[in-house]
Amino acid sequence: MNRVPPGAAGLLSKSPYEIMRVLVALRDRGEPIRVQLESGKPSFASRLLWIDPQMQFIVVARSADAAADSALLARPRCIFTCALGAWQVEFVAAEPRPFRHGEQDAIRLRFPELMSGHQRRSEPRAAPRRELPLRCLADAGGVMSFDAHVIDISSGGIAVLLYAPGITLEPGTVLRGCVIEHPSIGTLSVDMEVRYSEPVQLKDGRRARRAGCRFIAPRAELKALLRRITGEAIGDDG
Repeated sequence: MNRVPPGAAGLLSKSPYEIMRVLVALRDRGEPIRVQLESGKPSFASRLLWIDPQMQFIVVARSADAAADSALLARPRCIFTCALGAWQVEFVAAEPRPFRHGEQDAIRLRFPELMSGHQRRSEPRAAPRRELPLRCLADAGGVMSFDAHVIDISSGGIAVLLYAPGITLEPGTVLRGCVIEHPSIGTLSVDMEVRYSEPVQLKDGRRARRAGCRFIAPRAELKALLRRITGEAIGDDG
């Protein structure tokens, strides 16, 4: 039976012992781990080779693409994504550098400082139909708000946002008081937790970033909006 990754309740863990447990499972199963690099560059795909028992560092194999290796080594920190049974796992590791593991060229990184896990989506995801005007002012209740475009949204409570490339959102970040505007329902407010963030290139060549977010305790009005967009029956909320 698959063991649940850390953060089964909170979907986020900074405990080195919980992180170690999941890393060992990923290594023993030989699960692929990936890093989405900048737009226009190949993604880095590899696997775990070694986990320091003292939880100071990890070692990953070189990928099959030298350009992806170079791009990874140029980053100060990396967000790895991987699958473990029914769970999608992400962890953050910093300071990648060339390393020799036995007879194999590899890459060494600091032991992950953060790990998140969530069950893979089972709910249908729907893009807003007919350019449905959904506007989101993200983190309106936080330190620095920013405008984001809703690409798609699901009844399970996950929205995918498109925002400026200069903004960095780490998995586990909570965006407070996000304001979603809809012409027929008005202005709605909800907290959202970032599940992943990745660079993208738009059709016109511009660069942006895309993030998947989980709604935290959505109110009835927002649930009604989700049902309306995904095409499900609105029921008494309609």
